[in-house]
Amino acid sequence: MNKKIYIIIFLFSLSGILSAQQNDNFLDDFQEIDALLTNAASYYKDEDKLEVNQEVKTLLKSVLESPNSFDAPVDSLKRISVLKSPDGNLRLFTWNLLFDDLTHTCYGFIQYQAEKDKLLLYELKDFYILRDSMERKYSSHAEWYGAIYYDIIQKTDNKSTVYTLLGWRGRNALTQQKIVETLEFDRHNLPNFGKKRMRIGRSRKLRAVYTYSIKTQMILRFNEKQDIIVLDHLSPSDPKLEGYFEYYGPDYSYDAFEFDKGFWYFVSDIDPERAINFERDKEKETLRDRKPSTEF
Repeated sequence: MNKKIYIIIFLFSLSGILSAQQNDNFLDDFQEIDALLTNAASYYKDEDKLEVNQEVKTLLKSVLESPNSFDAPVDSLKRISVLKSPDGNLRLFTWNLLFDDLTHTCYGFIQYQAEKDKLLLYELKDFYILRDSMERKYSSHAEWYGAIYYDIIQKTDNKSTVYTLLGWRGRNALTQQKIVETLEFDRHNLPNFGKKRMRIGRSRKLRAVYTYSIKTQMILRFNEKQDIIVLDHLSPSDPKLEGYFEYYGPDYSYDAFEFDKGFWYFVSDIDPERAINFERDKEKETLRDRKPSTEF
């Protein structure tokens, strides 16, 4: 074996060792972050939770600023939701704190691989305000609606990549929310939420927000086989309670959003057979036989 081959093998081996060491460092940091959030959840005083959460943000930011962090394993982050887009260019980190008055604040970071050697990081700042939450645009990372995202759907429109996010946020002691919104990056690689791609009737919405009782559950998920976003239709437990969202829950009919020519179009009262994947999945098949909840 000649000298050049030995050098190449050595360099590959060294690269592998360095990569493994760096992943070990990231693992240590992520475990520390998770431990801090676990401690924060156990504190009674809001100021103590906020103080620890600031440590979390500072440490996580320093980790995510490293170019090599983009592909680091994140399995040790149990208290932070981490999503990666299908194209591999976007990662979202989101979590929340529950406060003494039973309201929630969300936190997060966006990692965006704008170019091969250009990793951008944006901190998400929750500007949700209970009294006027629907009037705000919440269109940037610096003024964010705030949610824990649990799914990401990738579509294209005229060569633009449209990421659609499904999320949840706690609202107060009585209500919670599920959210559908889009995320895109402009020509300056800045994140832009909610470019009015939701078509509900004749209206174009920034996002679709569903508020319902904390005592029940709402289905909001992407049915990949049908290529639709499926959601429970919500209604009050008594018609007289319309507008009092602490009494809202699924009435066990289903609605959907279908993507066409750059927009998500709302479709009401879809056939339950479309709402459920045609696969033998016990959890999904039980949706056909669900009875109305008496808990809300």
